[in-house]
Amino acid sequence: MRMALPPHRGRVYAGADMTRQTRLLLILLSCLLAGLVHGGAGKSVAGGSPDPLAAIGWLGYGDVPKPDTASCSGVLIAADLVVTAAHCLVNAATGQTRDPVAITFAAGWADGRAVDSARGAEVILPEPRILLEGRLPYDLALLRLARPLAAVTPLGMAPAPAPPGARLTTVAYPQHRPDHRERQDGCAIALALPPVVGLDCRAVGGYSGGAVLIATPGGGWQLQAIMVANANHNPTIGALALTLPADLAARLPAP
Repeated sequence: MRMALPPHRGRVYAGADMTRQTRLLLILLSCLLAGLVHGGAGKSVAGGSPDPLAAIGWLGYGDVPKPDTASCSGVLIAADLVVTAAHCLVNAATGQTRDPVAITFAAGWADGRAVDSARGAEVILPEPRILLEGRLPYDLALLRLARPLAAVTPLGMAPAPAPPGARLTTVAYPQHRPDHRERQDGCAIALALPPVVGLDCRAVGGYSGGAVLIATPGGGWQLQAIMVANANHNPTIGALALTLPADLAARLPAP
């Protein structure tokens, strides 16, 4: 299709000058179209991802999620640090950490793509830790990534426990449908026994390492706790979560 140029008043350009103008116009159009494609596809943009919850991601073996295979969720809390349930990173039979290089964290995974992703480089466990039998209240760990995820804005930690009556939100990736991020709003606190938090919202396989969020007055989110288990059909408690222990929190960079 030919483009009709508007009438030009003033100087009449020679053929070489007109060719130069056309090339410049095509370059400008290409730049504009590239910007539209990258912005509309939900890729990372300057200053972080447009998705405020992109810091929550799928965590598992291999490069991409596969339905009904062992997997967890995780939350980016620093550029190269992911918090998740310790049993996602530890062999429960031996208590030894799994090979972090074999584990991938895919931030903001949706529709077959991640906002950014990286393999692990180091597993950091809390002290003390008891992981062979009753895991609570030590079932949290950090996965240091092989590189920082510059395209993703980490989630900040809530500075204090949730106030009485607060409604929380959970976000996690279920094992049966790991390409779909599930969110539950309006979760009430049914148990508060620090560092353990019990919620009346459900938990299924794959939710371990998922985020328990509290909304901020400015419309943002802060990380209140990390889901680690379900409550085994307790009539009032669905999901069990843990707040970050002091020794793991000390690994975070100063704000």
